[in-house]
Formats: sequence, structure tokens, C-alpha cells
Amino acid sequence: MTIGNVGKAESSQFLGARKLLLVPLAGFVQQEDELKRLTAKYWAEVGEQVQKLEAGLGPVTRLYHEGTVDGGESALAMLEQSNPDGHAFLKEASGRGAELHSTEDIEPLLEVLDLQRCLMMGLASQKVSEQVATWHRDAQQRRYEAIGKNINDTLKADEVGLLIISQDHQVQFAADIQVFYVAPPALNEIIQWMRDQQITAQSSDTGLEDGPGDETPASE
Repeated sequence: MTIGNVGKAESSQFLGARKLLLVPLAGFVQQEDELKRLTAKYWAEVGEQVQKLEAGLGPVTRLYHEGTVDGGESALAMLEQSNPDGHAFLKEASGRGAELHSTEDIEPLLEVLDLQRCLMMGLASQKVSEQVATWHRDAQQRRYEAIGKNINDTLKADEVGLLIISQDHQVQFAADIQVFYVAPPALNEIIQWMRDQQITAQSSDTGLEDGPGDETPASE
């Protein structure tokens, strides 16, 4: 397995090999105006970089997207809701002949989603919390294994696939799949914007904690 940033890819270097373009998922259902601008910029840059890679590697023929348990047009329609920003990119790729495949197995995916809800709610028992966390890690591992297997089973020799998945994924790809990491400049802009928003929110919370109620009145 080879991981490399996008660049000039010579077709002869990867002749006969299975190739996979790895695109970080950047899509948000609810956005502020600046994030909307950055996300639109990101997907435009993804399209440009993918086209450059296709010029050397060949056209993308297989599409994979985390969260999809079906393939084809029905899955593409569902992604319009779950990843509205990336949907136009996916639809354009599909229109050029790329096929959207089932990427996940439904059972481990549903387990992960349910267990994440439990962990977010907070649990009173430390023992139960630890058991749920262990269960969540196990389900997440099985989920990633299923994604790797589904790609391995459908991506054929000399084909180019494209996977859209969260940056913190832990999918292990087959050793003979050459992986190209697509990360346009706008991705760093999105990450920085989100960090800035988190710092601003934390500063606001600190300001509330140190509000007027905590001040000691001056003596007359």
C-alpha cells in the first residue's frame, strides 16, 4: 500500500495495479456562511485534483462513500441529504461512468451509531461506561474491516476507485492497492476555521464562568 499526496501520476508506473483515491469527508448539513464558502471551495478543488490524477491513472470507475450500505442511484440520492456539498461531485463522477458501491455492512455501522449516542449522553456507572466504550471500539474495528473488505472485493485490477471517508478512519486496505491521498488547500482552511470556532466558544464559556456574579463588591 502506498500513501502519497496528489501529484503527477504516470500511468506506466501503476499499470495493472489497483488504485484508490482517498478523499477526506468534508460535508455539513447545517453551516454558517463562511463554512459554506470553504466547503464549496473544497469540493471544487477536490474535483480539480481528481481530474489531474485521472489524467495519469485513468478514469475513476468505482465510488465508495462511508455510511452507504447500498449502491447505485438510490444510494446517490441518499447522499444528497447526508453529504449535500459533495453530492454534485459524486453525481458528476457517476455521470461519467463511475459506479457507486455499497461501502459498509449495516450491522456494525448501526452498532457504532447507537453506541456513539450512548457515549454522548453520558452514563452514571463507570463500569457501564467502560463496557460501552469497549463495545464501541470493537464495533468500529469491525466496521472498518467491512469497508476494507467491500473495497477489496469490488475494485479490480487496473481500476481506479475513489473513497470518501472521515479523516480519522482506521481502514486497512489490501497490500496491492495503491492509495493516493487527495487533500486540497481548502481542507486546511476548514480545519483552521473549526479550530477558531472552538476557541471562541471556549472563551465565551470562560467569560460566563467569570461573570459579574463572581466579582467581589468594592468596599465603601
